[in-house]
Amino acid sequence: MKSKMNKLTGATAALLLAAPAVHAAVESGFEANVGGVYQWFNDSNAGVDGQAGYRLGLGYQFTPNWVLELAGSYLDANVSGAKDVSFKQTTAALDLMYNFMPEWRVTPYALLSAGYAWYKVDDGYKNIEPNREKFKNDEAVLGAGLGLKANLTDNLFARLDGRYVNYTDSNIDDYIATLVLGYTFGENAQAAPAAEPMAPVAAPVDGDDDGDGIPNSRDKCPGTSPGAKVDADGCYIIIEKPVTIRLEVLFDFDKSVVKPEYYPEIKKVAEFMKQYPMTDTVIEGHTDSKGTNAYNLSLSQRRAEAVRMVLINQFKVEPSRLSSVGYGEERPVADNKTEQGRQLNRRVIAVVSATKKEKIKQ
Repeated sequence: MKSKMNKLTGATAALLLAAPAVHAAVESGFEANVGGVYQWFNDSNAGVDGQAGYRLGLGYQFTPNWVLELAGSYLDANVSGAKDVSFKQTTAALDLMYNFMPEWRVTPYALLSAGYAWYKVDDGYKNIEPNREKFKNDEAVLGAGLGLKANLTDNLFARLDGRYVNYTDSNIDDYIATLVLGYTFGENAQAAPAAEPMAPVAAPVDGDDDGDGIPNSRDKCPGTSPGAKVDADGCYIIIEKPVTIRLEVLFDFDKSVVKPEYYPEIKKVAEFMKQYPMTDTVIEGHTDSKGTNAYNLSLSQRRAEAVRMVLINQFKVEPSRLSSVGYGEERPVADNKTEQGRQLNRRVIAVVSATKKEKIKQ
């Protein structure tokens, strides 16, 4: 038996040296393997010599990393100090293995194992104390291990691992070396085929359908007006231009009523604010110098608020966009010594500014 194991070990080592550095890992598929085991019976009370045996495995590879395998092994060991007394052990186990780098030539792997062991021992073995107490019945066995898997070809592999096992009823710990040669029946991951060179495409015959000076092959904005200023992509050049509207409403002496003649001007301001919805404004009220400062301040506020309410009630401008403030007689624009000057000072003003985008024309 030992000579057979030595031959298998030597053959496997030779295949490892001949294996490629990388390979196309099998994606998934069934696998089968055959090989041998060597078990060290670690418990001195068992009285069983280390022994080689046979192993057969059938499994399924779910991914290049994960493999689930059902394996059976058999060995016929000698009993220390007892001539012609044998200890036969048959084991069936389910192994879950994880290949860490399946695309490598040689990849390490880890495993967990759970199974069952059946014993067939000569009466002479059972009569040797304390073996009678150690092996009363067949029992479950649990294990874990580490190993190396050599990918000899894309489908052919060899595995060598070492395992620690525990026999649960007899509470004996042993060590097992496993060496197998196997084959995975599955499809390999294929490298993407190299893209075929594309045939040269004939350059288009260029024109300028919209007459903007940019050939059709580079024109990202076809249909611009002939003669319009465009950028390198054939699109209109857009600038931001400030726009402003000013409102001025005059009032009679000591009055805060908006006269109907100013409604058209107020409507223009309302329409401007609707066109530019991000705008708002402050409506300013003013008076001439007649009367006390306190009275004029109140009067100017009433005038500003009156214009504000016309914008809200008559022309539906949102109230939150309008505010009013009265400055009384503090900010005259004309001489309060003349009637004409005082008329110009009895006013409400508002300025609304915005920015609009405009195409540059030739």
